[in-house]
Amino acid sequence: MGAAARSFVIWALSLGLGGGALVACGPPSADGPTEDIDFEALREEACAAACSTMDACEPDRFEGQEPEDCFTRCTSLLPLLHEENQCGSRQIIWLECLGELSCEAYAAYDANEKLPRTDHDYSIPCIAEDDWKFPCDEDAPFDLEEPVSTP
Repeated sequence: MGAAARSFVIWALSLGLGGGALVACGPPSADGPTEDIDFEALREEACAAACSTMDACEPDRFEGQEPEDCFTRCTSLLPLLHEENQCGSRQIIWLECLGELSCEAYAAYDANEKLPRTDHDYSIPCIAEDDWKFPCDEDAPFDLEEPVSTP
């Protein structure tokens, strides 16, 4: 999939929120392989966290869509979530951020996320993570400690 197509898919799926293999070791780095990473568990935990917030705050969000279940959508409809590089870790960071929101903060995030990117208010939690998750560098390592920056 080309970068433009991937960008569109990620953008479209992030509006409606949209899985993987267990890997024995993480992606290589300049110092050699990273510690063992259970990518599948990280994906599932991140999706469970985000969906916990979404299901509590907006239970009818996916009504009439296939699949309606938030967790299934998250684990199956976010292709970059399955990358074992910067793209995957940025998706996880964003999903974990959503999972930490109160319903009030989620409503503010959701309303702001629907605005044109040039109008985003980065003081609202998770907006920076949402805008920062793409574009990503497929050659950069998976890094859950990467500092979030705003565009």
